[in-house]
Amino acid sequence: MGRPLKRHKVGHASRNWRATPRLLVAFGLAALGAAGLCLLLDSAYFELREVTVTGLNRVTETEVLRLSGLKAGTSIWRVSPAAVSQAVKSHPRVLNATVKRELPSRLRIEVSERVTAGVIPYYAAFLEVDATGRVLGLAEGRLQVPVITGVDLPRVLPGDELGPRLWPALEVLRHLGEPLSALLAEVHLTEDGEVVVYTAGAVPVYLGRPQALAAKVEVMVALLAELARTGAAAEYIDLRNVGRPLVKLREGK
Repeated sequence: MGRPLKRHKVGHASRNWRATPRLLVAFGLAALGAAGLCLLLDSAYFELREVTVTGLNRVTETEVLRLSGLKAGTSIWRVSPAAVSQAVKSHPRVLNATVKRELPSRLRIEVSERVTAGVIPYYAAFLEVDATGRVLGLAEGRLQVPVITGVDLPRVLPGDELGPRLWPALEVLRHLGEPLSALLAEVHLTEDGEVVVYTAGAVPVYLGRPQALAAKVEVMVALLAELARTGAAAEYIDLRNVGRPLVKLREGK
């Protein structure tokens, strides 16, 4: 018997050759579409002409625009909102920055600033810090926030984090909250690791070791409210044992 014949499929080569012109046309149209899209996106219609900055308090618009790196005439589509946001957040006082395109030629930058929780003596000046211990910059004018004392600082710069050094003081302020922090004039960290706060009326409150601070702050606020209600004047308040608070009244009060 002779060997069986091998079967060959025919017609594929000719079909591939016939498909080639169609592929070339498709690629050509895609290239033309991409080029047209680039021309459209880079057209003068989408050139950046205006930047609006909102939410500013201590930070200036000039600082935000400088950090953003935005340039007039840049295509609004060539701007990365995420990159601009990250650049603006490099400012020590900026907590967050949201960047939005407003077609055809405007960008909006919405800024949220960090809030000053306290100030720290620093050479002949004071440094502002937020609730996380981030250094915001030199204090300007008279601020209605407590002074944090008892902390020896090395050379620091705006944007540095001092959280671990200030933790007990920051915890006290955090539990108080922004409105009630006005009750205090000073939060002092002693050399032996205890916390003493001084009220706006110069009454020392001994909180002791930085443990159960939430409970101690709650009792302190209640006692100060009761003293204010009765008109009594305290010489000091001892909350080192929060279960047995001690209030020493001034003589004759």
